[in-house]
Amino acid sequence: MSVFYDGLSASEGLASGKVKVLRWGIPTIPRNPPLAGEEEAEVERFHEARASVRARLEEIRADVEERLGPMEARIFDPQLLMLDDGTVVEGTVSYIRDHRLSAPRAFRLQMMEHQALWAATGNPMVLDRLNDLEDIQVRMLHQLLGLPEPGVGPSSDGPVIVVARNLTPTLTVQLDPDHVVGIASDLGTRTSHWAILARSLGIPAVVGLVDISEQAVDGTEAVLDARIGRLVLDPTERDLRIFQDRRVQFRAWEEELTQIAQLDAVTLDGQPIALRANLDLPSEAARAVEHGAEGVGLFRTEFLVVGRRSMPEEEEQYQAYRHVVETFPNRAVFIRTYDLGGDKFPAFLHMPAEENPFLGWRAIRVCLDRLELFRPQLRAI
Repeated sequence: MSVFYDGLSASEGLASGKVKVLRWGIPTIPRNPPLAGEEEAEVERFHEARASVRARLEEIRADVEERLGPMEARIFDPQLLMLDDGTVVEGTVSYIRDHRLSAPRAFRLQMMEHQALWAATGNPMVLDRLNDLEDIQVRMLHQLLGLPEPGVGPSSDGPVIVVARNLTPTLTVQLDPDHVVGIASDLGTRTSHWAILARSLGIPAVVGLVDISEQAVDGTEAVLDARIGRLVLDPTERDLRIFQDRRVQFRAWEEELTQIAQLDAVTLDGQPIALRANLDLPSEAARAVEHGAEGVGLFRTEFLVVGRRSMPEEEEQYQAYRHVVETFPNRAVFIRTYDLGGDKFPAFLHMPAEENPFLGWRAIRVCLDRLELFRPQLRAI
């Protein structure tokens, strides 16, 4: 008997395959403090682990930049910065030296303090980024404890739909789209970094399925309709027929769109209409052109600052805007200045608590009050 689970679409598409439950998280840390006089050796072990994890992250980042583009690669910058964060490094070393904790336990305690500070903000965007913080924790602890790198290994069972409590950026970019045809998760949002990467990889994804990672079993047949945010486990023959019909319709619809995208947008009485795209990331510009966009009606620029601990350099902004403008030569591109506040809080801004932040200090008010942020953006534009 089939079971239906409804969530939210994070990356549109259709997929069918067997369930592969991905269980990852903070590993168990042994309670074995260093012997007296071995504290410095433990500190050195911590620094060696940082160097190894940094090298691996830089390797992943370079691969993402080559495959998906520089904007997607930037998603990994906060994790690299966290490895060198003075509070994290000094706090971990202090726990080792002053409290005689092992490097894994010292690092875990220090990161728990960071998590508590982030969680206390109550900011949805910051809470969404807690998962990225856990990503770096898992990598560091696996390195310190000599555990294998988390991930989805190859399977001989054909295409799989990965089911997890949540994913991370590093886990997502290591998925093979020829093997992993869909993702379903308990948590996450459309703006989660891993969801952004899933869209760039073309992997359909549904989030907000509450406890699907506890309900699903490895090897179960499943279909995923990420257009409507639905996962079906143990689909019946009827469910499979409906799914196949939808897949055929979806492909036909895509082919039709590709054909009509190149037609002129004109009303029946001959009035031309400029059909422009809305963009969240520069990498979306190329696909907009493929679908017949005649320019950009709204280019949101918050991707440059949200999730970062420092303001972007003017040159970085300039290159992002230039990429989009050059993708639409001789076409209109409307660039919106930072719409910060509400549910978009860069860590470096220290936004004040407000009863209704959507009607308070946000958007142009923030820009005019923080000219050191606004002026470089205007110059870059």
